[in-house]
Amino acid sequence: MKKVNFLMATFCVALCMGLFSCNNSYEPNDPSNSGIGNDNTNTPEEPKPTTGTENGHSWVDLGLSVKWATCNIGAWKPEGYGNYYAWGETSTKSEYTEDNYTYKESPNSALPLIRDAAFANWGGTWRMPTSYEIDELTSSCTWKWTTLNGVNGYEVKSKTNNNSIFLPAAGMYGSFGLSSLGEKGRYRSSELNSNSYEYSPCIDFSEMGFKSNYGYLRYLGNSVRAVCP
Repeated sequence: MKKVNFLMATFCVALCMGLFSCNNSYEPNDPSNSGIGNDNTNTPEEPKPTTGTENGHSWVDLGLSVKWATCNIGAWKPEGYGNYYAWGETSTKSEYTEDNYTYKESPNSALPLIRDAAFANWGGTWRMPTSYEIDELTSSCTWKWTTLNGVNGYEVKSKTNNNSIFLPAAGMYGSFGLSSLGEKGRYRSSELNSNSYEYSPCIDFSEMGFKSNYGYLRYLGNSVRAVCP
């Protein structure tokens, strides 16, 4: 009898220990035990496109604060010269003189969009670059004088992602008509020189080199290369 009681007691103890063990094992539905929902692996983001279009016109991401158009306003290919604009005017003309200049206001801020040649001609979010964005283009890219389909100009290549644009040496319109075609280029910004409102900062270049924010008389005709966000 004592032997039977001893065996029963042993069986009960073993049963209790088994229950205790089961109650303290992890449960599959408990995320804290299974690890489900605790994966710290970051899902890689899809790479952002480095080229695209805005309102029907192409842009390139050079790794800068804005995207740059692949063509001049008035052109449909990178080496196209495009149109020429006085600062604050949105259409072309046969002569660019101080007498026929139509926008003599001197705003303290950037050019109003209705007076922005890029926005007026291309719409969407296109606009002329600021002087800061011109500085950024010249300081954050390498500039190489080259020829594209027979047209002289600069290949401007990003130092961060190697994307590039081509700026043709489209010359400029002055009082005596178009000059320096294939030799020089001047590209307008949307701002005026802080010390003289008669001048607007431009990119100025030739085979000899380039200048950022070179002040140029606002009533003369220059190329425009647009930017967008």
